[in-house]
Amino acid sequence: SKIEHPNIVKVFDQPVIDNTQYLAMEYVRGRNLDQIIRQANLTGQTLSLRFSLSVISEVLRGLAFVHRLKDDKGNALGVVHQDMTPSNVMVSFFGEVKITDFGISYVTSRDGGLRKGVLKGKPRYVAPEVLAGKRVNNQADIYGVGVVFFEMLTGRALFARSSVKETLAAVARNELPDFAEEFPSYGPGLWKLLERSLKKDPQDRYRTAEEMAADIFAELMKLAGPLSPATMGYQLRGFFKDDP
Repeated sequence: SKIEHPNIVKVFDQPVIDNTQYLAMEYVRGRNLDQIIRQANLTGQTLSLRFSLSVISEVLRGLAFVHRLKDDKGNALGVVHQDMTPSNVMVSFFGEVKITDFGISYVTSRDGGLRKGVLKGKPRYVAPEVLAGKRVNNQADIYGVGVVFFEMLTGRALFARSSVKETLAAVARNELPDFAEEFPSYGPGLWKLLERSLKKDPQDRYRTAEEMAADIFAELMKLAGPLSPATMGYQLRGFFKDDP
C-alpha cells in the first residue's frame, strides 16, 4: 500500500468492514494481458512485436522500482512480486501499463530468500529455483517476465502441459524451444533476450529489471521506438470494440 509508481496499481486504503479487511484500489479501465492474449487468439489476431516490447518495457520499469524498495531506515527490502503472470499486468484503454496483485509478494530481507517447502504462484510462471527450494530474489520476477513476453508473442503459454505435474516438470527441466526457429523473422537480438531472461540458473539470467529493460529498449529502437501511450490505448481498443 506504500508503493507509489505509475506502473503499479495503487492501494488507497485498507478498510475493515464487518470484521473483514478490504483493499480500496485504483480502478484501471482496460484489460489484463491474459484477457488481451485470449482476445487476440479468439479474433485471429496477433499482438505486434512493438506493442509487446512496449508493454514489457513498462512492466520492467515498475519491477525495477519494486525491487529497489527500502524500509524507513534505508535498508533494502528485497521485495519479489512472485506472481508475474499475464493476469497481473493491466493495460488501460489509455495506454497505461500497471502491475497488480502483490498478494503473495515476498520480502527476501526477512530470511535471505530461502523458503524451502514454500511454493507460491501459478505453476506455469514460477522460476526453476523456486521449485528447487533455492534462494529466491528479484531474478525470479525477471524469469516470470520472460515467460509472459513469450506468451504475448505466440499466444500460447510457454510451459503449459496436460497436467500440473507435467507443467512443473517442464519448468524444472527448463524445457525451452529454439527461439531462432520459433521467431525466424525477429533476429538474434530478440532470441538472446528471451534466452537470457529464461536461463535456468539465475546467475546466467539478467541481474536486474533495468538490465533487461535496456535490451528491450534496444529492440524497440529497431522498430522506431516505444509506442506512445495514446497509440497503445488505440490499439487495445481495437481488440475490444465493445468497450471503447
